[in-house]
Amino acid sequence: MAYYSAHLQDIAQYPDLKMNLFQNFQEVGNAIIFFKLIEQALAVEEVCDLLHAAPFQNIIPKPHVKRKFRDVKFSFSLSQKTVCFNEL
Repeated sequence: MAYYSAHLQDIAQYPDLKMNLFQNFQEVGNAIIFFKLIEQALAVEEVCDLLHAAPFQNIIPKPHVKRKFRDVKFSFSLSQKTVCFNEL
Protein backbone atom coordinates (compact mmCIF):
# COMPACT_ATOMS: atom_id res chain seq x y z
CA MET A 1 0.00 0.00 0.00
CA ALA A 2 2.88 2.34 0.76
CA TYR A 3 4.23 1.73 -2.76
CA TYR A 4 1.09 3.12 -4.39
CA SER A 5 0.83 5.90 -1.83
CA ALA A 6 4.35 7.09 -2.63
CA HIS A 7 3.70 7.12 -6.37
CA LEU A 8 0.35 8.87 -6.09
CA GLN A 9 1.44 11.46 -3.52
CA ASP A 10 2.03 14.16 -6.16
CA ILE A 11 -1.40 13.57 -7.69
CA ALA A 12 -3.17 13.56 -4.31
CA GLN A 13 -1.59 16.90 -3.32
CA TYR A 14 -2.82 18.67 -6.46
CA PRO A 15 -5.33 21.26 -5.10
CA ASP A 16 -7.83 21.24 -7.99
CA LEU A 17 -7.97 17.46 -7.82
CA LYS A 18 -9.02 17.52 -4.18
CA MET A 19 -11.77 20.03 -4.77
CA ASN A 20 -13.29 18.69 -7.99
CA LEU A 21 -12.43 15.07 -8.60
CA PHE A 22 -12.81 13.83 -5.02
CA GLN A 23 -16.15 15.63 -4.74
CA ASN A 24 -17.30 13.96 -7.95
CA PHE A 25 -16.21 10.55 -6.67
CA GLN A 26 -18.16 11.15 -3.48
CA GLU A 27 -21.31 12.10 -5.40
CA VAL A 28 -21.04 9.05 -7.66
CA GLY A 29 -20.52 6.79 -4.65
CA ASN A 30 -23.53 8.28 -2.87
CA ALA A 31 -25.66 7.80 -5.99
CA ILE A 32 -24.62 4.14 -6.27
CA ILE A 33 -25.48 3.49 -2.62
CA PHE A 34 -28.80 5.29 -2.99
CA PHE A 35 -29.81 3.19 -6.01
CA LYS A 36 -28.73 0.01 -4.24
CA LEU A 37 -30.92 0.85 -1.24
CA ILE A 38 -33.86 1.68 -3.51
CA GLU A 39 -33.42 -1.67 -5.28
CA GLN A 40 -33.40 -3.55 -1.96
CA ALA A 41 -36.55 -1.77 -0.81
CA LEU A 42 -38.33 -2.60 -4.08
CA ALA A 43 -37.29 -6.25 -3.77
CA VAL A 44 -38.78 -6.44 -0.26
CA GLU A 45 -41.96 -4.75 -1.49
CA GLU A 46 -42.24 -7.21 -4.38
CA VAL A 47 -41.89 -10.20 -2.04
CA CYS A 48 -44.60 -8.79 0.23
CA ASP A 49 -46.91 -8.27 -2.76
CA LEU A 50 -46.34 -11.85 -3.93
CA LEU A 51 -47.02 -13.22 -0.45
CA HIS A 52 -50.27 -11.27 -0.21
CA ALA A 53 -51.39 -12.37 -3.69
CA ALA A 54 -50.55 -16.07 -3.20
CA PRO A 55 -53.91 -17.19 -1.70
CA PHE A 56 -55.82 -15.54 -4.55
CA GLN A 57 -53.70 -17.47 -7.06
CA ASN A 58 -54.41 -20.72 -5.20
CA ILE A 59 -50.82 -20.97 -3.96
CA ILE A 60 -51.05 -22.07 -0.34
CA PRO A 61 -47.74 -23.05 1.24
CA LYS A 62 -47.60 -26.13 3.43
CA PRO A 63 -46.81 -25.37 7.07
CA HIS A 64 -43.45 -26.52 8.33
CA VAL A 65 -43.78 -29.41 10.76
CA LYS A 66 -40.86 -31.16 12.41
CA ARG A 67 -40.34 -34.74 11.31
CA LYS A 68 -41.10 -36.39 14.66
CA PHE A 69 -44.41 -34.50 14.97
CA ARG A 70 -45.35 -35.42 11.42
CA ASP A 71 -44.81 -39.14 12.15
CA VAL A 72 -46.82 -38.90 15.38
CA LYS A 73 -49.65 -37.13 13.60
CA PHE A 74 -49.66 -39.73 10.82
CA SER A 75 -49.72 -42.66 13.24
CA PHE A 76 -52.45 -40.94 15.28
CA SER A 77 -54.58 -40.45 12.19
CA LEU A 78 -54.10 -44.10 11.21
CA SER A 79 -55.13 -45.23 14.69
CA GLN A 80 -58.28 -43.12 14.43
CA LYS A 81 -59.13 -44.64 11.06
CA THR A 82 -58.70 -48.17 12.35
CA VAL A 83 -60.79 -47.69 15.51
CA CYS A 84 -63.87 -49.06 13.82
CA PHE A 85 -61.94 -52.25 12.85
CA ASN A 86 -60.84 -52.78 16.45
CA GLU A 87 -64.43 -52.70 17.71
CA LEU A 88 -65.47 -55.65 15.56
